[in-house]
Amino acid sequence: MKKLMTQIKNTVYSSKHIINFIIVLFLIGIVLGSLFMIFISKEDQLYIIKQITLYFNNIKKGSDQVLGLVLFKNDVINNIFQLFIIYILGLSIVGILVVIVIMILKGFILGLSISGILLKYKLSGVVATFLYVFPVYFLKVLLYVFASLFAIKTSIKFINAILKKDQINFKTFLGTYTISFIISIIGIIILSLLDSYLTPFLLKFFTIL
Repeated sequence: MKKLMTQIKNTVYSSKHIINFIIVLFLIGIVLGSLFMIFISKEDQLYIIKQITLYFNNIKKGSDQVLGLVLFKNDVINNIFQLFIIYILGLSIVGILVVIVIMILKGFILGLSISGILLKYKLSGVVATFLYVFPVYFLKVLLYVFASLFAIKTSIKFINAILKKDQINFKTFLGTYTISFIISIIGIIILSLLDSYLTPFLLKFFTIL
């Protein structure tokens, strides 16, 4: 186990170029989400603002739709499913494509949400945005970067094995991959719990400002 953890640590430290690539994908998604909010019709903007207003009203009322066990269950299921897709398809040559799609999509959703909050609450929306993103959403993004890193590294191994006939040590390779998946699952459960209680608690301060 100690050897596998050391290999995971070394993989993270030696893969800065891949990590930067994943972060850039996420940032591209944020930009696309922000631009989407700008260029959609007024009716669509009003619909998104309406949903954001409803969300913050539910936060203020303490509705179980936006906090507590119901939110925790839905968030855990959704994120575990996404991580499962990343890791399973990372065991194939399409793993890189999957990571690209998921990371851009996650950035797009965040960019759209931030734009909607700022459009609704103007300057005070900066506070709401900060509380919405930090610390939990930011840590979730880092967790997805971690999972995506191993999926891309694994996908590259398979591509090299097919094209360059590289040999793969499956015992070491699968051990490291499995441990990274377990770390991701444990991490997302903890972060989903925080997202279901801590984030609404922090945002509640914004609603009473």
